[in-house]
Amino acid sequence: MQILKTHEVDTFYESAIVFSSEKNVLGVLDGLASVRQQFEEELHKNAKHEARYDTFGFSFAVDPQISLIKPTMFRVERKAGVNFGFNTYFSTAPLKTDSHIKIINALEAL
Repeated sequence: MQILKTHEVDTFYESAIVFSSEKNVLGVLDGLASVRQQFEEELHKNAKHEARYDTFGFSFAVDPQISLIKPTMFRVERKAGVNFGFNTYFSTAPLKTDSHIKIINALEAL
C-alpha cells in the first residue's frame, strides 16, 4: 500500500466539553425568533398542538466540495435532559480543549 499525502495536517483533534454559562449563549440567534414563532403557529394549525420552542444549538462545518480536509463540526447545543433555563451546553470542536474553551469564552462575550 502507498499513502499519498494530499495535505500537511497529520493530526486532528476533537474536544468535547459540557459547560454552564451565566447567560443564554444561544441568544446570538435571537434573530430567528420570528421564524420560530411562525413555526409554532403552523404546528398549532397542523397538529392542534401548542408548544413553546427555543433555540437548541448551532454548528459550523466545512463544505466537503471545497475542502480537502474534513475535520469534524464545531457544535454548541443545549445539554440533553437539562432544563433550558440552566444554560448548560454540550460542545464539540476539532480543536485541542484549551483552544475550544477560548472559542466558548468568545461566544459568551458576545
